[in-house]
Parts: sequence; structure tokens; C-alpha cells
Amino acid sequence: MSIKLIIVNIGNTAVKVWLAEAKAQKALKIFPATKRGVLLAGSFAKSRKNPVVFFSVVPALSSALRKTLPAALELENRDVPIRNLYKKQESLGIDRLLAAFAAGEKYGRPVAVLDLGTATTLNIVNRKGEFAGGLIMPGAPLFTEYLEKKTALLPKVRYGKPTGFEALDTEAAIRNGAYWGLSSLAEGVLRLAKKKFRAKTVLTGGFAPLLADSITAADVLDPSLAIYGAYLAAVKRIKI
Repeated sequence: MSIKLIIVNIGNTAVKVWLAEAKAQKALKIFPATKRGVLLAGSFAKSRKNPVVFFSVVPALSSALRKTLPAALELENRDVPIRNLYKKQESLGIDRLLAAFAAGEKYGRPVAVLDLGTATTLNIVNRKGEFAGGLIMPGAPLFTEYLEKKTALLPKVRYGKPTGFEALDTEAAIRNGAYWGLSSLAEGVLRLAKKKFRAKTVLTGGFAPLLADSITAADVLDPSLAIYGAYLAAVKRIKI
């Protein structure tokens, strides 16, 4: 029987609590990425009675969870069993490293992971199984939020799936443009990764299910890849 862990993922826009084991990862609760959200996530994680592991890309919120869950195991880059070729290794987001590591373990190497979250990132694992770098691009929310903040007349529009391509009103034009703009960016980047690295391509992240149908260059859809990576890293590197 595989070990069951509670994994808390502190991201830029949400704090997600997962139940993870070797064959499946299930999102249990989602909280806002605020101090209160972290405290609620910590209380919920504690109530589940399973060992708790967490990773974070928001240092200011990590300390709040440590206080709520002092026995929780915090994953850092050094806990991820993959050689990291990044020049400044400490500057690499652990979510990127975990997803890349998990993809290499699950789908083989070379592999290219496109993570569609608050930021859009491309992460490469080469044939040697090393993290070989990647790209950082605007994420789905930024496509609409930037227009609203930097223009006088364009309204705030929630990112979502359009009903078609062309639009006959401003809100729909922004929504459609954001969707097809990001999907086209993703398609192009994955095609370049396939050509350069001859890599299998994996789509992951919170917005991946929404965009997957329009990104034909992705071989696999795996939204919880970083959570699987966290599970593997915790089991391999930490005595539970």
C-alpha cells in the first residue's frame, strides 16, 4: 500500500490542499493566497491526520504555514532529486522543478513541460535527466488584467473559454483574444521544444484543462504534475 500524504501547494493566486499517493492526486480544498487563506489551509490539512508536506513560491506565506503546521515537511529545491543546470539554482521556482522532475520520472526523457498557471512556464528535462532550463511567459490572468490596468477604456474581463473565434463586443473580444492568444503561444512554444529537443510534451497547471483542446502540440495533459513530483520527492528524500 502506498503512503498517503497531504500536500499543500502555496501558489501566487491560490493555496491548494491535495491528497496524494503514488497512483493518484486529488485536490481537496482551494483557499486564497493570503495569510488567512494559508491559516485555513493549514487547519484543514491538520484535520486530515495524514503526514503533511508543503512547497511554496510565495516566501511571505511560507512562514505562516510553518507556524500553523510546525511538523509539516517543507520541500525545497535541494530535496528534488534531479540535477539542476540553472545558473542561480535558488532562483528557480520549486513548482517548475517539481513538475519537470515528475515528468521525467513519469514520461521519460527528454520531456518538455508547459505549465499554465499565474505565469506560463516551459521546463525542459534533457536526455541525461537534468533540468535544462526553459522559458517564463505571461500567464492566463495577465492577458486580461494587464489590458484593464494599462488602458483607459478596456474593461476587466475574467479569463475563460470563448464560444467562438471572432467577437462582436469588447468584452468578448478581450476574452477570445486572451484565450486564443495564450493557446497560440503555447502551441508555438511546444512545437519549438519538440523540434529542438525531440521531446515528449506535457501540459500541466491550473489552466491546462481549459486550454488543452486548442493545443495540439501537447502529447499529454497532466494537471497535477507538480503534486506528483512533490509526492515523489517527499517519499524519496524525507523519512516519513
